[in-house]
Amino acid sequence: MLDATTSSLISDFATGWHDHIAYGDVVYFRILGGTGADHAAASPFLVLDVLGSPRYAVLAPAFPSRRPSTSPRIVSVGRRAELRAAGLERPTEFRADQRIFVPVTHHGFAPSALTGSPVIGRLAGAGMERLNIARGRLHALGDMRAMQTQDGTAMSQRSGPRAQVRTACADGRHPRRGAATPTPQSTSGHR
Repeated sequence: MLDATTSSLISDFATGWHDHIAYGDVVYFRILGGTGADHAAASPFLVLDVLGSPRYAVLAPAFPSRRPSTSPRIVSVGRRAELRAAGLERPTEFRADQRIFVPVTHHGFAPSALTGSPVIGRLAGAGMERLNIARGRLHALGDMRAMQTQDGTAMSQRSGPRAQVRTACADGRHPRRGAATPTPQSTSGHR
């Protein structure tokens, strides 16, 4: 009886996973395109966000990890309990800066042999905290871009002090360096 109930829950989720997918889920996704697209292997992706109607998923690809990253753009999963909850076997990092945007009905979602749906697990513990940091950063960048679009200015791809446009005054000096020193005129030879 218990096995029949468990299998019916799995099959119910497998058919309705489109409605239940949420940020923090780890899914199998196959990137299709180019030659040999039908034989592309499915790999884990982290769901960063689910947006709109029709629903779209923002996915971050998985890469092998040797050590936990401190970058706010990378969500590292390395502890055994976190790996088990996420449905992963090896330490992995998900890179939010290489995200893709796909509809949840996309045929690239590949079902897992265990669950029958593309969802293989969910982040837990410190992994979920790192995901929230990455999501907060992405939302803040999106808000800044929206504000600058409203102002009519374009946001550069780079941020920080080096992203500022370097300008020079008409007399050739840098605007923050004070007055330009006059060059001494030569008095020899000409009158």
